[in-house]
Amino acid sequence: MASFVDERAPWERLKNESSKAYEAFCVYRDQGIDRSITKTSQELNKNRTTIGEWSSKFEWVKRAAAWDDE
Repeated sequence: MASFVDERAPWERLKNESSKAYEAFCVYRDQGIDRSITKTSQELNKNRTTIGEWSSKFEWVKRAAAWDDE
């Protein structure tokens, strides 16, 4: 039985990530060293709780760190 290896970079859209969640991640990611959930929610005019849930579910901190390292 062959296993499928996902070749995508961590900062690319995940298979189970909605387009809205990915858009929010990109805003978060592109904020650089001063990035925050609060700033992302303000910039997108979205509920901070929703942004926080997406951040946890889709591992934004880890993915943004990979972006920074690249």
